[in-house]
Amino acid sequence: MPRFAVASAVVLVACLAQTSPAAVLPHAVAQSPAVTSVSDATAMTLVAAVALALRISPKLEASQSRMAAARGRVRSLGWLANPLLDIGFSAGGTNVGSRDEDIILTQTFDVSQQRSLKRQAAIRVLAAAEADMRTTANDLVREVSLTYVDLQLADAQLEFNQEDTARTRRLKEAVDRKVEQGQAAKTAAMRAEVELLRGLQRLQQAETARIVAATRLAALLGLPMDTPLQARPDFVVGPATDASLDLRSDVLQRRPELAALTARMQAQQFEARAVGAGRWPDLVVYGRRSRIFDLAADMGVRAALQFPLLDFGSISGAQQEAEALATERQALFRAETVRVTTEIAVAEHRLRGAQRGLEAYQRGVTDRMQQLAHKAQIGYEAGAYTLFEVLDAQEAAHNVPHAQLNAKAEVVRAEAELAWALGVATPDLDTTTGGTK
Repeated sequence: MPRFAVASAVVLVACLAQTSPAAVLPHAVAQSPAVTSVSDATAMTLVAAVALALRISPKLEASQSRMAAARGRVRSLGWLANPLLDIGFSAGGTNVGSRDEDIILTQTFDVSQQRSLKRQAAIRVLAAAEADMRTTANDLVREVSLTYVDLQLADAQLEFNQEDTARTRRLKEAVDRKVEQGQAAKTAAMRAEVELLRGLQRLQQAETARIVAATRLAALLGLPMDTPLQARPDFVVGPATDASLDLRSDVLQRRPELAALTARMQAQQFEARAVGAGRWPDLVVYGRRSRIFDLAADMGVRAALQFPLLDFGSISGAQQEAEALATERQALFRAETVRVTTEIAVAEHRLRGAQRGLEAYQRGVTDRMQQLAHKAQIGYEAGAYTLFEVLDAQEAAHNVPHAQLNAKAEVVRAEAELAWALGVATPDLDTTTGGTK
């Protein structure tokens, strides 16, 4: 088992099979009015969000339809060609008014293997359709995970901005009292008013960012835009150890894009062979009866080899086309392999950088900044600190927690991106979508 823990996807793979539709979204969420604050929203886990997105995704529904079409093609080529029945009438001959009827039943057998080769190509097309559906699901898991992190970050930033605004409002009240008592100049009150306006502006920006994140997540989940959604407040950050090398060995088998290209390349190779098989004969069996209603009518069975007589270029041209398409698929596979390898390398570097950025905030610096701002405001009311010292302390208390939140969110995003790049984020679609048959 790989050691790498991805906050958004690996938890999903472990838990998604146990998520029932009733647990995905409480009935109260769908019936509630528009969200007005973080506390008014109903929390939803990432597992539930991804499960719901996979169940209602129209892209996955389209992928399932393509799979059904490919499955029908495979089934149709798994049988003999349909028999043909010819009923012929002829009039005239040595006796005026005489009439003969010929009944001919024709069955063609695939001696040239043309139909069998086409079925093998159809099986590869079906495999490609299945891989395409997993690619769609993988991309959807990634998008929901990143949007969920955005909502987590927006919730946390909104809460911090609410606390900052409340602290700045208390500072303004303290400054107003000092101005009334003649202990501070009126310019100090103006400066406190400006800081409060800045805080209110940042609070409004945080509220807007939260609405945008919740709206995007609701759209991915197929919910009304005003559905009150709230992510779980805790960022789940994986360990700092890098176990991606353990996963690289079979990444080509896990990335569905590469599996789809491989299947399509094989399908084109079988198509080229099927076109070439058109130059070989097929076995045709005829059953004949001379009259319909005459019990003494002549009957017989005849077998024949049916040879293609001439090729004016249709077979050779079609074979050349199929071979060229197979060569194209090979080139696309090589290009896709390079792209996948690059994505893995970039995701690894991004995760390492995000982990290093987060380490600086793991030593209690945020709590110290909050305590400093609180003590500075108390000291200002006691006359021990100036207004500018308090404002500097509050600015630090605002910036450091926000930077720490952004660092945590960046680590979680990087983990989700690496899980997607390594192909370990795709869930069990038979469980999450109710099957694909």
